[in-house]
Amino acid sequence: MKISIKCGKCGNDKFEMPARPSNATKVTCSKCGAVDTYGGMLKRIEDKVVKHIKRKLRSIPK
Repeated sequence: MKISIKCGKCGNDKFEMPARPSNATKVTCSKCGAVDTYGGMLKRIEDKVVKHIKRKLRSIPK
């Protein structure tokens, strides 16, 4: 399963961040400069993974 996060403003998937970010670290879109937090991005990734797993579990025959 491949997960990608895209900028909510421009759709770009490239971001600038320090080597060892914390949840509060600012993450900047490399295309439009929109700013988010590393923790916010991790939460969106978690939500995508959970949604994917739930979808897969529903497709398993009982």
